[in-house]
Amino acid sequence: MFATAATETGHCLSPPLPILEKDELAPEWQTETPVLCVAGRGPLDEAVAIMLAQLLDKHGLRARVEGVGAIASTTIFHLETKGVAMVCVSYLDASSAVHMRYTIRRLRRRLPQARIMLGCWMADADALRYTAKPDDVAVTLRDAVRRCLEAARKPVSPALTATPVGVAVDAA
Repeated sequence: MFATAATETGHCLSPPLPILEKDELAPEWQTETPVLCVAGRGPLDEAVAIMLAQLLDKHGLRARVEGVGAIASTTIFHLETKGVAMVCVSYLDASSAVHMRYTIRRLRRRLPQARIMLGCWMADADALRYTAKPDDVAVTLRDAVRRCLEAARKPVSPALTATPVGVAVDAA
C-alpha cells in the first residue's frame, strides 16, 4: 500500500512534469541546493525524502537530504540553511500531527525565508494543512515535485501577459 500511496503518479490523466532549466528558476532557487528534504521521524521517512530529492533532481531542482537527527530540537541550530528556498518534511505516518506541528515550528524559526512543505504520504492533506500549519501539503511524490516546480519557476512578467493599451477586451 505504501508504494502505491507514495509513488502514485496518475500519469494516465496528468501531463508529464517539466524539467526546469536554471534560467527558468526564480533567483532564490538558483542556489546550489535550493530544496532541503528532511525525514520527519525515522528511517522510512528518510527513504522517502531521498526518493523525493532524486525526483526533484531529475526535474532540474537540486536537493539535499538530512536525516531526522538534523531537525531535533537540540541539533537544528547546526543545520546548514544557506541557499534553501524550500524545506520538504517527509512523514510516512500521519498519526502525530502535534509532532509535525512542532517540527514545522522549529524549521520556521531556523529558516524564516523558506517555504515549508509537509509530505505526508498516507494522509488527508486538508486536515494536515490545518493541524500542522505548513505552507504546502503533498500526499504523493508527484504532487510534492509539482508543488516544488511551481514554487521554483520565475514569475511570468506582467509585460508579457498584460493587455496592450487600446485593445478591447471582450467581457462576455
